[in-house]
Amino acid sequence: MTWIVQGPRTKKELRKLLEVNPSAVWLEDPSIFEPNPFAGPASRLPVGQRVVVTNHPRRTWFAEIERRPDGSFKVR
Repeated sequence: MTWIVQGPRTKKELRKLLEVNPSAVWLEDPSIFEPNPFAGPASRLPVGQRVVVTNHPRRTWFAEIERRPDGSFKVR
């Protein structure tokens, strides 16, 4: 499922914010059936977890965020 990202307006801005301050990027799981317990600041995302995100409500870009073993983030 695609998550909603709050904070950055572009994919480039998302990448930069995750490098500088991952807590400033807010991830929301829109599922009403089984909300993910890792929703919230991106810094709560467990190592190895990948999520697909989009800006809401426009959905003009999508990105995949992965938490690396060293604690950094990879944005595709």
